[in-house]
Amino acid sequence: MGLSMAERTAVTKQMARRYQKAPRGQKSKMLDELCALTGWTRRHARRALAQAISGRPQPARRPRPRIYGEDVVEPLRFGWGCSAAGGQASGAVDRRALQAPERHREPRFRLVSGDLPIHKPRS
Repeated sequence: MGLSMAERTAVTKQMARRYQKAPRGQKSKMLDELCALTGWTRRHARRALAQAISGRPQPARRPRPRIYGEDVVEPLRFGWGCSAAGGQASGAVDRRALQAPERHREPRFRLVSGDLPIHKPRS
């Protein structure tokens, strides 16, 4: 059984004080010890020690820019929603769900090669 989050935090804070003053060779052994104790990778352990020393959390990363616009994503969401396999695109499609958007003037779809919906532009 591993350590709880509170126990890992306490161990990290205690080790951070020693880590800051230790020479380089001993820091490596301390990282190995912390990794064995917590199950973390060396990279994560090093970051956790640095955060415990500085006392402030890492800044949040900037969100990635969107690649596809809403005009592309919306038909995909519809197709994923029709899937009977829990959202997998390769799942079977309920044919009644494909007819429902036409009643509400939403984009039309037609079945091609079995079960996958393909967008058909309005004419």
